[in-house]
Amino acid sequence: MADGTRHKAENRLPRFRVETTHKSLPDDLTLIDLFARCESTFRPTWLWLPPNGPGELCCGTTANIAGDRQLALTISHGDSVIAMSASCAASRFDQAGELIGRVIENSAADSSAEITAIGGFSFAPGGHMSAPWSYLPRTSFVIPTFRISVDTTSVDKTSVGNEISITHTAVDEHVAAAVPSRAQRDLERLRHLLAAPMQRRSDPETFRVEPATPGAQWRKAVARAIDSIDRGELDKIVLARAVHVDGDQRFVTANVLERLRRANPSSTTFALAMPGGTFVGATPELLLRRSGNHVESLPLAGTKATGSDTDLHSEKLLHEHALLADDVTATLAKHGSNVDADPIPREIEFGSVTHLGTRISAELSDHVSTLGVLADMHPTPAVGAAPRSATSRIDEFETFERGWYAGAIGRIGPRDAEFVLALRCGLIRDSTATIYAGCGIVEGSDPDTEYLESRIKLRPMLDALVTA
Repeated sequence: MADGTRHKAENRLPRFRVETTHKSLPDDLTLIDLFARCESTFRPTWLWLPPNGPGELCCGTTANIAGDRQLALTISHGDSVIAMSASCAASRFDQAGELIGRVIENSAADSSAEITAIGGFSFAPGGHMSAPWSYLPRTSFVIPTFRISVDTTSVDKTSVGNEISITHTAVDEHVAAAVPSRAQRDLERLRHLLAAPMQRRSDPETFRVEPATPGAQWRKAVARAIDSIDRGELDKIVLARAVHVDGDQRFVTANVLERLRRANPSSTTFALAMPGGTFVGATPELLLRRSGNHVESLPLAGTKATGSDTDLHSEKLLHEHALLADDVTATLAKHGSNVDADPIPREIEFGSVTHLGTRISAELSDHVSTLGVLADMHPTPAVGAAPRSATSRIDEFETFERGWYAGAIGRIGPRDAEFVLALRCGLIRDSTATIYAGCGIVEGSDPDTEYLESRIKLRPMLDALVTA
């Protein structure tokens, strides 16, 4: 427009075209290298490195679905902004499902690939989050402009090899004539970034580590929670700790990710770089993976340091685990059939931490939505409480905003989806990082023992951040 203004349109979605091309790259390049190239140019930039299967790097925004209590879909193209709110007043999961579904339904019939949305949900619903999470809404998904995929078959699960696929999602050129030039500019920028040499900054050399809640105060909160359990008010509650790590200069996110990946190859390494901060982690816990109507989950409860002589099959830890596994099993049974679960939980190593885990699978009934199932699952007793109604009591014991820690993050398409719990994670903002870990409090818990467990769970992020 001549006056530089942008017009807003409501309830008229354009068609989206999704095309995939292939590109050869140097053999020694990794997806984390590509993340380092793209994070300062494209925001958001999303890195997803599962322990098995294809890794992905997503960057740029073709459509955005975000909000706190009320979600909205926004699409920018040419000199116009299309915006619409979810029509349902139900949960944020239902609202996100509705708006993502609208975008998927408007994919051009002759597209060569499918639309994928990436993002997730904070731990708890509610209004605007407080610091350090105030820059993020409680729910946020994007349809990325670019999705770079590689079948991660190397030992460290990050190497690109010599060929990647680039999936480009844009407003259909037949609908918006202004878009092809923008799409072409975006593609040229991406190609330049992929080819350009890059030298990373050095890591911080000195650090200050300070808990958000002093250890003695946290132990007292655990003791109060145990009293509530002993009085029969609840069966389990997860209490978390937050720890602030300050460096003498900005953290290098790509270096942090490389250390996380090397130390935790059996976990899903992730990063979400947004304006205002980057959320990173290496989580062991699969919340929900869907392929067609088949779903899988890997709930984890019961923790020890890898190699220690702690008995994970003690009565107390088996009880804690059963509260979680039974909850997930019941939720999947509500939405499907052929539910199958390990009869006995198994010990699974995730780097320096070993958990009790139960593999659970089911076949969802037809027309059951992924986010509908997720709405009933999250938050599970792995991060919340048992019974579920007791989750609201967490604020009685914690003194900080969890934000997206212990939230559900992942990717979702027309037929497939994968969500994990955001654990072993932290929020990096320039030279400051805030990291998180939680412990399940049940009958028989001891404040000192739980404090030691929290330190075990904080170790992966501390080791990735503090290098001196």
